[in-house]
Amino acid sequence: MNCHFITDLRQILQKCISDVDSVKTLFLTSPCKDFTRNRKISFSDVLQPVMLPAGKSMSNEVMDYFGHSSSSPSAPAFQQ
Repeated sequence: MNCHFITDLRQILQKCISDVDSVKTLFLTSPCKDFTRNRKISFSDVLQPVMLPAGKSMSNEVMDYFGHSSSSPSAPAFQQ
């Protein structure tokens, strides 16, 4: 596969995630409660590792996305 195609596709998906994040209340079960508090995992932080996977295990995807920080969520916490 063309490397430029993959890079372009990732950029388009990141833009789409950003667009969805701006109207996230349309996609939430309880818009008045869901993602209203400042937490470790924002709405876009939930979507990006899932929508833009690098073909790794969920634990590695989460660790890579959050920069291997000790404050990053565990894979089970992320999946919840």
